[in-house]
Amino acid sequence: MQTDFFGEKIRREGEFLIYHDESEPQANKGWLLIGLLFVNLKKYSNVLDVLSYHLKQENYFGEIHSDQQPTLF
Repeated sequence: MQTDFFGEKIRREGEFLIYHDESEPQANKGWLLIGLLFVNLKKYSNVLDVLSYHLKQENYFGEIHSDQQPTLF
């Protein structure tokens, strides 16, 4: 079994939902920022509650993308 940088065994298994967002600060200037949030399906309910709370606090009601299907690792 492979190990990571810290000598821990790597387990390549789990179910995750992946949220992403992209931002192009200045159009056609060669920069594209991409953010990814991996949510373990077992923790989904708690993470969704926390995310919803903070979106309301920031008064943000724009787009957040999801792949809609769990991605298996």
